Amino acid sequence: MPMNLIDPATLNLLGKALDTASLRQAVHANNIANAGAEGFAPSQVQFEQQLAQVREALARGQSPSEADLRGIEATVVPGDAQARVELDSEVAAMARNAMHYQALLKVLDRELSLMSLAVTDGRR
Repeated sequence: MPMNLIDPATLNLLGKALDTASLRQAVHANNIANAGAEGFAPSQVQFEQQLAQVREALARGQSPSEADLRGIEATVVPGDAQARVELDSEVAAMARNAMHYQALLKVLDRELSLMSLAVTDGRR
């Protein structure tokens, strides 16, 4: 039986979270770029709402399976046509998202470091 050093569900979810953070940056940048355009409706990214089944599995003490994660994808949702782009809010959201992305990268780095330690038997 092959041993997985990093849980595939963890890597899958981490990848989806990184992809979502990247998509969020693009959506915020698009909102800012089009802030002055007549009739432009700012968009937003929805991802966390789709994680309910994963949260439920974790609450039951179960590790989420690949099947639980398969249908989870970030989606871009157009905003209300009457809404205006709030530049300060968009810039702040971009900064928060950049910090979130960096935190996700640190988690990935930690996971890969653990794998490296296991492969090298603790030697550097």
